[in-house]
Amino acid sequence: MATHLKKLELANVNMFSDIFQINLVGKLRQHGIVGKTHKVDTATGKIMPILSAGHDTSTPWVHVKQDPERDCDRYEIIEKVFGFIPTPCLACWKVVVRPKTLLELFKLYNLQVGMNEKEDVACKCGIEIDRPYVHALYGGYFYDHEKESGFERYLQVRKLVDEQIGKHVPIILKRYCTEYELKYGDSKGYKQPKAARTWEELMDKYFVSGPKSIKQPQITVADVMERWIRYAEISGDETVLMFNNGEHLFRQVRSYHKEAEVSHA
Repeated sequence: MATHLKKLELANVNMFSDIFQINLVGKLRQHGIVGKTHKVDTATGKIMPILSAGHDTSTPWVHVKQDPERDCDRYEIIEKVFGFIPTPCLACWKVVVRPKTLLELFKLYNLQVGMNEKEDVACKCGIEIDRPYVHALYGGYFYDHEKESGFERYLQVRKLVDEQIGKHVPIILKRYCTEYELKYGDSKGYKQPKAARTWEELMDKYFVSGPKSIKQPQITVADVMERWIRYAEISGDETVLMFNNGEHLFRQVRSYHKEAEVSHA
């Protein structure tokens, strides 16, 4: 229940500073979160989501298995609003696979599905269409909560990729999101600012994340995979022919250069 309003100490010359340092609603409103995706519930005093659960239909990723404990939307808000990497992200370790072709991407999808038939493995795969700084066309990601388990996952994925796709496919183990490493520097030396814990405690106390859809609907998966194939076509990936009866998605233009070579021979 919300508490009663409290009297102010008007002799407090640091009142503005004190309020500014704990004004969670103001911080979130400045970034379009309160008022757009969240509201302050008058009954509980919590910052509640306005939107219902659902998968983004513009995503380039197939989420083979999502981690119910991972709240990336919330972490992104914390980083965006307060300017530091959230504590859960510091414990996020990712095995990253870089397929070279559309065919290898589909093989990686099958690999991830096969892993989840035996154990729960948080993972996704898709096209790197929105992140030019990644320097790759395709990607697959496997998530862990500790460095040591990240080591084990890397060795497991390396073995499976060698067997099912090929030893030429690059695989790395990295810490948290690439965007954070680019913005804050080397992940090995990162340290949170002193105010980080204060803001995280306020978020834990008052901010309620929106409901999460753990299972990606099949109709969304089909839409994403069609986008993969179209992306492979415009990327010059010849393995796209394997998924369209040996033909490109669009009719190729008639060319006349060979006639020029013959006539001028």
